[in-house]
Amino acid sequence: MAINQKDLGAGLSFLLLALVYGWIAYRDLPFGVMLNMGPGYFPLVLCTILAGIGALLTIRALLAGLRTGLPGRFAWRPVVAICLAVILFGTFLRELGLFASVFCTVLICSLASARMNWLQAGLAALMLAVICTGVFAYGVRLPLPVVGTWFTGLATWTF
Repeated sequence: MAINQKDLGAGLSFLLLALVYGWIAYRDLPFGVMLNMGPGYFPLVLCTILAGIGALLTIRALLAGLRTGLPGRFAWRPVVAICLAVILFGTFLRELGLFASVFCTVLICSLASARMNWLQAGLAALMLAVICTGVFAYGVRLPLPVVGTWFTGLATWTF
């Protein structure tokens, strides 16, 4: 039975996000009524819609598996590469800085595709690092270090 992995992953992700944020909104924010909406009304409505979309995607993915009789392989490489890239970006943002973190994140994400070569990955990483640094550090002025703590002492080293 071949299950549509993309739809199943998206559907389960939507369901998980909707349940977590819906529970937080229900627990912490007063709901109110339709004529007098509280601060928790709109987030809970959005989470309900997101949960519905997630349920439909999950059901669609499982029903697609019933139509075909061949088992499918799970694509571990993209899942591991993307999850690892996101975790490493958040973990090393202060140490590497925004530019190097985005650069490394894009390089790790490029491992998800078997068709991507190192030249394409390097150029994409360089362009995205320049654009993200320009937009977020200089354009929006987010308080993110452009150069991390690991690289601040490099200018004073003598060889």
